[in-house]
Amino acid sequence: MLIKGNPDNVKAALEAVAALDQPAMKGRASLALNPSYWSAEELARRLSDVLGAEGYAVHPVGTAVTPGAVRYPIILLPISALNVVYVFGN
Repeated sequence: MLIKGNPDNVKAALEAVAALDQPAMKGRASLALNPSYWSAEELARRLSDVLGAEGYAVHPVGTAVTPGAVRYPIILLPISALNVVYVFGN
C-alpha cells in the first residue's frame, strides 16, 4: 500500500490501517453511516446506547480496537475527519 498526501492525512490513513488490519476485524461485514444532524462521535455514542439497550454487545466507542474486540459482534468506528461512522458486524 502506498499512502501519499499531507502529513495529517497520512497520519489518519495509518491510524485507519492500524485499526482495521487485525484479526478482530476478519470476516466482518461493514456499513458506512453519514450523519446529517450529529457529529460522527455523537451518532456512534447514541447508536451504541440504543444497541446496548437492545441487548447487543457493542465495542466501547472511543477505545482502540484490539484482539480482545473479537468478543464484540458490533464495532462502531467514528471518523471525525470524514464525519462518518463505520459499523462492523459479524
